[in-house]
Formats: sequence, C-alpha cells, structure tokens
Amino acid sequence: MKPTLLFISQDIATANHYAKLLESAPYKLIWAEKLPDTPNEPAPELVIFYNNIEELPTKPKKSFPKQHTPLLIISDTTTAPPVLQDTAALPYLTDFLAAPVPQETLLTKINFLLHVGKINMENQTCRREHGGFIDWFTSHDSLTGLFNRHQFGKVFPEKFNQSKQENRELCLLILDIDYFSELNRFYSNEFGDSVLNELAARLTQTTREEDICFRFTGGDIVVLMPDTDLATAQKIGEDIRSTCQAKAFISHEIEKEITISIGIASALYHNPSSGDEMFSMAETALYAAKANGRNRCETYSPLIQGEFITSKKNFETLQININKLLTKAKKSAISSLQFLAKDVAGEEHRIHVDRASQYALLLGEQLGLEKPMLETLHNAIIIQASIRTLIHRDIIAKPMPLNTIEKQILNELPNKISELMESFNYFSKERDILITGNEHFDGTGFPKGLQGEEIPLEARILNIIDSFAAMDTDRPFRTRKSPDYILKELENEAGKQFDPQLVLTLLDVISENQLLNIDKQQLENSRKNLITKFPEIANC
Repeated sequence: MKPTLLFISQDIATANHYAKLLESAPYKLIWAEKLPDTPNEPAPELVIFYNNIEELPTKPKKSFPKQHTPLLIISDTTTAPPVLQDTAALPYLTDFLAAPVPQETLLTKINFLLHVGKINMENQTCRREHGGFIDWFTSHDSLTGLFNRHQFGKVFPEKFNQSKQENRELCLLILDIDYFSELNRFYSNEFGDSVLNELAARLTQTTREEDICFRFTGGDIVVLMPDTDLATAQKIGEDIRSTCQAKAFISHEIEKEITISIGIASALYHNPSSGDEMFSMAETALYAAKANGRNRCETYSPLIQGEFITSKKNFETLQININKLLTKAKKSAISSLQFLAKDVAGEEHRIHVDRASQYALLLGEQLGLEKPMLETLHNAIIIQASIRTLIHRDIIAKPMPLNTIEKQILNELPNKISELMESFNYFSKERDILITGNEHFDGTGFPKGLQGEEIPLEARILNIIDSFAAMDTDRPFRTRKSPDYILKELENEAGKQFDPQLVLTLLDVISENQLLNIDKQQLENSRKNLITKFPEIANC
C-alpha cells in the first residue's frame, strides 16, 4: 500500500503542482485546506504544510496527527519560521524546505521523514509495551512481588486523606515475622528470602482483592484495608496469622515453623489526626503483640484515665511502656556514642554527621520515605560515623591519603559494627543497613558483593550520602572537594558504586536546596547524561 501524504494548503493550484511533482513517486497525496481532527483512513504518514504555519499543532493530539507522525513545512520564505527555533513549542518531528522545491530534493526529504516516522512509531510501540514492566518494577518489591515501601508512601496518604474527608473506614495492619533477624542469622539470608516470598504468597491468598499489601522493610509487611471496619480487619488479621502458622516453611533442606505478630489500627475507630499517627498506633499494637508472646494479633488500645484496668492489662501496658523506654534508651545510646566520637574527633566529626544527616533527610523526603525509616537512617549515619571514628581514629586523623592496608582495615568496619551491635537488639534495623552500607550497586562492594536491589534501599542511600558528605567536608589530608569534582564523581559512579536512580534524585535535591555552589545548567547537563546512560530512570 502506498504511503499517504496529507498536503495542507489554502491554494488548490499549489496542491496540484506538488501532486504533479510526486505523481511518479509511490505516494498517495491528499489535499486539505486545514488540518482535520480525524482524517480518512488510512491515516497519513506525513503532513506537509504549505505556508500554513498557524495550522501547526503545538500540543500532542489524541486523534491526529499521532505523535510519531512527522511534519514538513514548505514556505515561500527562505528562512525557517521562528516557531521551528523553539524545539519545546513543537511536540512533533518537524522539518523545513524553502520553495520552490526541486523534485529530487522533495522526494529525498519525504523518504527521510517517512523513514524517521517509522522508526519513531516502532520506538513508541516498544516503549508502550515495556512501560508496564518498568512501572511494575518501580512500584513493587522484586523479592515478594508485593508493592514496595515507596509505593506505600504514595498510596497511604491518599487513602488516609480520603478516609478523613469522606468519613470512610480504613484499617492498617503491620505484620512482622517473629525472630526474623535470628532466622536470617541462623539459617541464612537465602532462607529468610524464601520465607518472605512464601509469606507474600499466603498473604495474597488470604487477603481480599481490595486490600493492598506492601513489603515495608526487613520482615515487615503492611496491609491497607479500605472501607473495612475494625471487626473485619481483626478477623482477616487472625486469618493471616493462622495461615502463616498452619504450614511449615520449606526451602531446600530447611523446614521451619514460622509465626507472625500483627498490629491493627482503624482510621475511624481510633481517630488518628494524621497518617503518621495512625501508623504509630499500628506499630504500638505490634509492640504489644511482641510483648505478649508474639504469634498474635493486637489492636491499638490507648490507656484511658479512670478506666478500670485488670492485672493482665496492667502487665500488657507495662510491657508496651518498657518497649517505649527501650526506644528512649536507644536514642540515649546514640547520643552518648556521638558525644564520645566528638570528644575524639572534634568539630570535624560533628560537621560530617550534621551534613550527612541533612542530606539523608532531604533525599529521603524527596523519595517519600516515612518518618520511622528516616529516623533509622539518621541513627545509622551517627552509629557508622561514631564507631568509625572511635575504632580507627589513628587512621582517619592521618594528614595524608590512606594506603592499601589502611583501606583494607576500614573495609572491615561493617563487620565490626555488626558485632558491636549484636548485644543491642533494638539496633537491628540500623545493623541491617550498616552491614550492607559499603556494598556497591554493580556488585563490587563488600562484605557480600551484593548488587542492585539486593542491597536494601536504606543502605544504598547511606552509601551515596556518606560519600557526598565526605567529599563536601574538609579532611585531615585534604580540603573539601570542589562542586565540579563532586558532581563529576556522582555522575561517574552512577551504576558502579551508586544507584543511578538515587544519583538522579540527589541531583534534584542539590538543585532545589542549593547544596553546592554550582550552575544549574551543569546540574541539568548531568541529569541529561544520567538519563541518556540509564534511560530506565527517566520516569521513576
């Protein structure tokens, strides 16, 4: 079938002239005075405008022309119209010829534009086909297939606000695998991953179609239940718990009975003032489930002054309060650790920690991370910097670059931190981040050589933030690096040491908060270079 060309001109004589030029070519030429909203089939594969510059579409149209359709302007003027100089103003591939146009020149240009249009159409078809896969991977946890924490940060605020505005029920369940850290330690991370995968499958079978499940972090899974009253949520929570316990989890030679604890909160019944408060209520209920022996569901139950409390209730409340005291002790321990390191390293340590914490907060907020995750990341930054200073202050304080042996010694830091923190179970989340904080995105890091999304998101954030803060801080053997150097280093290490998506987001944070004294055009050029090298991060 001949390709169809649409010729737009208010002069029929001009249209006939170009039809005659093209009569020997394998094209079908259709004439119109103006651009139609819906052309006859088959749709033209090229649109030619003769002097009708005002007819050029400045926004993509749903019907016609399709976005892959090229446009050709033929004009009596010898120079291209100004609109062609603004590439952002035209959403279509547009070319120009000055009249009169020789036949050979016209045919060559048309052949070229038809070829480019075909490539463009194939590219858009391919992007549509693969776009769904990209969207899936950016919103889902690759291990379990559940929605990921980033997606929770987008969906939960919407559902909570809708619940408040329309007085509709919403229940939130937080599930935590009992003794999950010990499970990984004694039976391997591979078995732990298998347990998570199987738990996700059982969860999907037990919950309803309208329920939304998220892999939150470690062994934690969150279930959102829109339009669900508290009694129904409690029943489904109990079904989930019993389904988990009913059958042992098996992987290779290992067979292990696994239990989970669940905390439940309701938007209407408990009336939280914010999404963060509702999440904290469910967490408090989860703490109660852990304190009461694990393998159970607990609903948030605030202590009301003057209410008659049984001995059992007193005991439960005491356990919850002890957990809260441990949380305070955790904060006190971190503060003490930081104070010790400051005594040893002085102002340099404080500046590095402050900068790293600030950058982590800005990056975390840009990623939509919840407050508990930001707090854990903040703790991990302090712990890593403090222990590094306290153990290796002689190496860090050297007024010269580190040698190979000294670098190897510092590479052992994650294992030393993990060993030191074994005694403090309330640092388990921070320990999980720090043990993988020196893994590289391309798998060349240590201690396990993890790569890509095998590395926890928090650890990937810690890696890039700690490096950025180090480059942006004076060291004993050098002054802080220049903004140009830092920008180039971030760009060069994308896909190697750093997660490319995090590098792109960090560049946005640097630009929006003016963290570096650098021209915005340089930042924009770096963004374009990253997207060219890693096109999959463009729409994340």
